[in-house]
Amino acid sequence: MDPTASLGNVHLGAEQTSNDILQGETSAALPNRRGPSRGPVALPGGKKRFESTNELGQPNGSDVDSMAFKTAIGVNTRKYVPIAYETFHLVPPEDYEKVLSVLQETFDCKGVSPEYFRDRVNQASKNHRHNLHKKYIKGKPIAVLRNSPPPPFVNREEWQWFLDYTSKETFKAASRRNIVNRSKLKAPNTLGRRTMAAIRHMIAKERNVKSDFEVGRAEVYIRAHTKKDKIVQCPKIVEKIQEIENSTPKSNFLCVNDALTQVLGKDRNGHMRGMGAGISITMVKKTSTLLKKNEVLQDENSTTNLKVDMLGKELEKIKEMILKTQVNSPARFNADLSTPTTPSKCSSQ
Repeated sequence: MDPTASLGNVHLGAEQTSNDILQGETSAALPNRRGPSRGPVALPGGKKRFESTNELGQPNGSDVDSMAFKTAIGVNTRKYVPIAYETFHLVPPEDYEKVLSVLQETFDCKGVSPEYFRDRVNQASKNHRHNLHKKYIKGKPIAVLRNSPPPPFVNREEWQWFLDYTSKETFKAASRRNIVNRSKLKAPNTLGRRTMAAIRHMIAKERNVKSDFEVGRAEVYIRAHTKKDKIVQCPKIVEKIQEIENSTPKSNFLCVNDALTQVLGKDRNGHMRGMGAGISITMVKKTSTLLKKNEVLQDENSTTNLKVDMLGKELEKIKEMILKTQVNSPARFNADLSTPTTPSKCSSQ
């Protein structure tokens, strides 16, 4: 039996879906190890899973539906986003928009921002390409791979392109640089499958504040780099952050020049530490301004409502006084009628 036959059976054709293939496989044919996720199971009756979001359009839940949404992005990215492009910026918009349209069939994700979705699909595509290279190409002769069936979710034409691309010296040089850069990592995060937005929402609930936006970046960053046993991954960095926050309390607010920026330096374009996917400096600045205006309007509205309530209470008091007057007025009126009128001296003269 051909050892690569199982790969050929799993390969997605134009009219096959992953569900069709997985239902046709037997337990004996499946390897005794975890492979790529098959995606979340659809809810019965066409019901959609709800994806909660924060003010910035980031999913901020940690429940089953939120985890299913992240998994579905990865699965559908592997299905519909081609790997035959050197960078994600070259991928046609209709390819990653297909992922969104498929997700909208089973998820209520209207609140998710386009920026977040694009960033997540971009990262899922990078992870897919990395895993393909690590599992199927690295350390193996290219000549043998060219004659072998392509991996799951990849057609033969794209696979041949990817083999040529990973054989280039430019790719190998970039791979070596990435290995060196990863070895210099000083502060590995401890999030697992959780996101920065989910951590921020969790802290907001613990503090009982009305908005995730009231939680500073530094607080999220520290929580994301602390293990369950309370061991901090980057104690020196955290110590510096806390010193700045203690000396300048305003530096803990969510802004561009907060304690995190003062310790770690400026953020690179299109990203902000401690914020998660789909967030840029420009977006935070605009959102901060809008939220401040909204707070002013809410305060004015609260003041107006208070005045209306006070006016309502005064009106109630006036009504009570009028009712009491109306109750006593008939007796007075009758008493006035029973008293004879005495002509005035002026009129008698």
